[in-house]
Amino acid sequence: MSWFKVDDQFFSHPKALQCSTQAIGVWTLMGSWSSQQLTDGFIPKGVLGLIRATEDDTQELTEAGLLVKTRGGWKMHDFTSYNPTAEKVREDRQKEADRKREWREKKAARRGADGHVPPSVPPGQNPDATRD
Repeated sequence: MSWFKVDDQFFSHPKALQCSTQAIGVWTLMGSWSSQQLTDGFIPKGVLGLIRATEDDTQELTEAGLLVKTRGGWKMHDFTSYNPTAEKVREDRQKEADRKREWREKKAARRGADGHVPPSVPPGQNPDATRD
């Protein structure tokens, strides 16, 4: 899971102050969606219905400088300056998956080749691999 980061000073930023609460809510949902979908801040036009945004909302956000109109949708201004890129998120996820796989393999090796702990081993103890 990745996170969409919003600066704690955003509420008082001149761009935010130009926008309605509705538009800021839309901007926040756009950031959340983009972060989940790993689009680096690109919001396709088709997403507007999903987040219940209107053309007026996107116009307001564009005029304030929070969105940039692009082919097929909008780009959130400076998204990757404040949020990890899709590439970075994928790299981090792969590293985490590798770390967990290695840990599970080591744990299985301590328990036995098949990872099964015989019933004779009391709960909370690892079997001694040198004994049968």
